[in-house]
Amino acid sequence: MQAATLPRPIPLSRPLPVRWLQSVAAASKSAWAALAAAVAGRAHDVREVWDLDTATGLSDRTLRDIGAPDWLRVEAAARRDADHVSVVELRVGSTGLFDRSAF
Repeated sequence: MQAATLPRPIPLSRPLPVRWLQSVAAASKSAWAALAAAVAGRAHDVREVWDLDTATGLSDRTLRDIGAPDWLRVEAAARRDADHVSVVELRVGSTGLFDRSAF
């Protein structure tokens, strides 16, 4: 009985340029995946900050009506107070004298 032979030998390793290109492609693919994950995570973080900023702009009654937690209501009240103080400081002006027309 004769042994079956192949017409040409089976290459056991890929040529160097092919291995190099495949490693570069794999590295590029993983870098793009990491970048996409970072951008998606950053977009989620920005969205959370924007949502919180929007929620703190609501009135206390609205926050109570929608069932917002107490910490959010306190944060909104602090923001309103800070905004009021900023407006009063702007109306006082550079003279430093209290202006009754500020209210």
